Amino acid sequence: VIEDEPEGGQGIRIVSIDPLPASVVLALGDAVHNLRAALDYVVSEIFGWRNTRLTFPMHETREELVASFRTAPEVVDGKTKGKGGNAAIEEAVPGIGTFITDEIRPYKTGGSFLWHLNKLDVRDKHRLLIPVLVPQTLTLFNITDDNNNRIGRATGIISQGGKVGIANFSAGGVKIESYGEPTAEILLHEPGIIESQSVLPTLVNMSQTVAETIDRISE
Repeated sequence: VIEDEPEGGQGIRIVSIDPLPASVVLALGDAVHNLRAALDYVVSEIFGWRNTRLTFPMHETREELVASFRTAPEVVDGKTKGKGGNAAIEEAVPGIGTFITDEIRPYKTGGSFLWHLNKLDVRDKHRLLIPVLVPQTLTLFNITDDNNNRIGRATGIISQGGKVGIANFSAGGVKIESYGEPTAEILLHEPGIIESQSVLPTLVNMSQTVAETIDRISE
């Protein structure tokens, strides 16, 4: 924006667009949910869609994941524990529990994006996943005023919801010949899950991991 100064002349300000459009926020949640649902469809396919209550196995630790595929009761510390929550999957495809545990590794320290995807999906069920727009940059070229003062190039960097001054001119009639492409980094910051990571690369990595998981289980 070009604004008149109280003491004469004009100044140029860059103003952030705040907040992000609702469509961006909603699309992020939809993308996460759809990727998680794709994994659940794999489990439903194993059972021929006879048991749609079972979901793709995810756990905090490797030990919990292994225990979830237990197909027979066992005694632990004097207490008898029944079958694991994913026993039906192991019984339908013997050996799949070991394969998922050792090859897919859908637990927190497993090194894949599946645990993170699951946690984001759970969080999205309770509230929106809110991406953060920082910083925003805009470059202006060939700025002049009525006194032929000229600035060849000026760049402003602002945070979400901010406003920053770029230049002040003693005269009026300020004109901007051209603008560079505005840029902004859209970050996903969900404490304890994914913190300050670019949204699009994160979604791409998750999508690739889901596709590879489905292909490997299919094989």
